[in-house]
Amino acid sequence: MSDTNKIRDSNIALATKLLSDFGRDMTHWYDQLHDDIVMELPFGPSVGMPARVEGKAGASAVFRAVCDMVQVKFSNIVVHPLLDPNRLIVEYTGYSAPGGTVYDQTYICVQEFRDGKLSGFKEFWNALVVHNAFGDLSGLG
Repeated sequence: MSDTNKIRDSNIALATKLLSDFGRDMTHWYDQLHDDIVMELPFGPSVGMPARVEGKAGASAVFRAVCDMVQVKFSNIVVHPLLDPNRLIVEYTGYSAPGGTVYDQTYICVQEFRDGKLSGFKEFWNALVVHNAFGDLSGLG
């Protein structure tokens, strides 16, 4: 197996593990974020969330707030490797029913990796689904 394939396979495994563990096993979850991570939520401002967060502390705060509020379980994870072994496109669905409110979302995320950690996270989702389930999230984090 070439070094490129080893890197790609390692990144695919990490991407899958991060989604599988989110909200369930957070003990070392944040350790998998690169210190210089850039988190982008292009539709975030439409529901009161930031469009861009830079750095591990800021991204961890957003992930933590979402984890606590939404309690989402991700499934149907499909990873699309790209030519660059450190970039992936990941499709997944998320479901939860916090307080009886159903949250059923489809995501597409562009992920980048550096030094074996997640360094870029650009997630696209339906803002109407977020708004209908949670309203304005300005106070999230």
